[in-house]
Amino acid sequence: AVTVLKKSENICLIPNKKHKLFIFALAILSAACRIYGEVVTMKELKSYIQSVNTCSDSLIREVWSDQDECSMIFPKGEVEGLDAILASFYHGAMAQYETRDLQQDDVKIQEFCDITIVRFYWTLYATMKDSGEHIMNKGRETQIYRSYPQGKKLVHVHYSRLP
Repeated sequence: AVTVLKKSENICLIPNKKHKLFIFALAILSAACRIYGEVVTMKELKSYIQSVNTCSDSLIREVWSDQDECSMIFPKGEVEGLDAILASFYHGAMAQYETRDLQQDDVKIQEFCDITIVRFYWTLYATMKDSGEHIMNKGRETQIYRSYPQGKKLVHVHYSRLP
């Protein structure tokens, strides 16, 4: 409750010391929740990057949601559904590389209720499977995560190479 003082016809709200402390505690809690959300999302982002680097089906299935229709847009196409993402992106586009080292940079995270949007730039260092050639690609990516009781899961990725 806030102390209400009546001054003629104007109402003035003056928080007392307990209320100021409560408001301060709420502000700290809000900041802590936001930071915790970003820490959790960075964990998911690192798992996604590891899934690209290893192309491990079990890790991919941990990262991506199996409860929603997942989608991905990338230079070689657009796919919907986790099985299509596995086939086209992980076992298709990424299969041309013997080794992959995807690294993220300049990560930005926005939280909206049960949706988290992650944007970042990336660099992929890889070795071509057929020629042994070492390559480096750079790009940017947007990811959308949804919160479930078991944690945040990836539901959409859109990435492109830098021009």
